[in-house]
Amino acid sequence: MKVRGSLVIAGLAATLVVLPSCGSGRSGGERVGSVGSSAATTVKPPAGSHRVGDVVRVGETEVMIHGFTGQYDAGTQKPAAGSHYITVDAEIRNRSAAPQVYSAFAQLAIQNLEGKSFDPVGVPGSSQALGGKVEPGGSRRAMVVFQIPDSSQGLLLVFTDRVFNKGSASIYLA
Repeated sequence: MKVRGSLVIAGLAATLVVLPSCGSGRSGGERVGSVGSSAATTVKPPAGSHRVGDVVRVGETEVMIHGFTGQYDAGTQKPAAGSHYITVDAEIRNRSAAPQVYSAFAQLAIQNLEGKSFDPVGVPGSSQALGGKVEPGGSRRAMVVFQIPDSSQGLLLVFTDRVFNKGSASIYLA
């Protein structure tokens, strides 16, 4: 299915909601909790991935994707022919005892069914607020922009814990 229009899915890297631990036992991050969303509950994610709205713990970081949009208008900056921009509303929370530095560009990627990965892009009007120093217990939430081929299907947002080298987790978008 092509990603078009605006889809709201609660979930990952920008606004993490801290909920009591109720681990899922899945490899690739521990599910800590989730927030309700009709879109998130009607989509069946691939085996081993999490849903938008799940609070996922990877090492000492909790990640949540609150939602995403299938199209993003970057004004005068246009995507390459045959592709489009999407935004992911992501939140991270530092669960360690020390301040940590995070980077959307180094820790987030979109992966499609073909296994191709796409890094965030800097476009006018997008927020780079997800990156930077986060104090213990603190969080950062931001809209992260990606450029993906129009034909992309089965999108996963992949968060990799490069701070503590504790692995990665995949969140199914569409």
